[in-house]
Amino acid sequence: MPEKSRTTFGELVHTYATPHRFAVFTIGLQRALSGFCLGAFLIYMTGVPVVSAQEGNIASFVVLVVAFVFGAVLLLSLMRPIFGVATKNTRIVLARARCAARSIGCVLPQPPTVANLVAVTIATLAITALLQGPILDLVVETVGTHQSPEQLAADAERSTWWTAGWASHIPGLTLISGVVTEEIRWRGPLIAAVVLARRYFRNGWPKWAALMMVTGLWILLGYNFGIGHDTFSAANATHMVISGLLWGGLAIWTRSLIPSIASHAAYNALVV
Repeated sequence: MPEKSRTTFGELVHTYATPHRFAVFTIGLQRALSGFCLGAFLIYMTGVPVVSAQEGNIASFVVLVVAFVFGAVLLLSLMRPIFGVATKNTRIVLARARCAARSIGCVLPQPPTVANLVAVTIATLAITALLQGPILDLVVETVGTHQSPEQLAADAERSTWWTAGWASHIPGLTLISGVVTEEIRWRGPLIAAVVLARRYFRNGWPKWAALMMVTGLWILLGYNFGIGHDTFSAANATHMVISGLLWGGLAIWTRSLIPSIASHAAYNALVV
């Protein structure tokens, strides 16, 4: 069999120098910008309750104002895109908004078939059970549960978040707020990379480049998500690194934030 030719960097640049390829690239870039604005809006908007619990009501009001600013920028980007035709047609604006939502995983698990939804549900429940059982036991056995005085103080402060601020009067709101904010922040970019990779698989990009991009981002986001929990304990950080990788794997597979949000929320609810 003849050897399969590889796409060189020069050929890749030449491919995107054509008008059609450049148009496809600019459309993708515009969707990425809209997705970023939507993600920022959702992060700040859903983060209002947890900021109220952590920092107080004044801080939550500031976050709410920032959310509305990003919302206005999002609306402007949908009506007057940098790369695209300006429009005030509601149907076109909504279509662009749906594309932006898909680009960060604000959709049902893909493809939205009954068989796939059942498989995703089983996988989500299995990952949650593993994190609560065998994986947690292995981490505790390997790393231990020792906490420094600073870590104990940080853990005690975190325990007050559930009863502080106006959000504490609505059961579960602070917990859900923190989970949704974290998932959009840490899994949203990963889904955006997957959507981008899938689009350009069909438009001349070599698969190895897209695979490297998604894999590198998966490891980076999973590690950074988990290592941020070292304030509480080494075991917590290790467990959260593993959790971040598993929830990231769910996001890559489903191109949706819903499974990782469900698993993350169930895990936090069981811990609390």
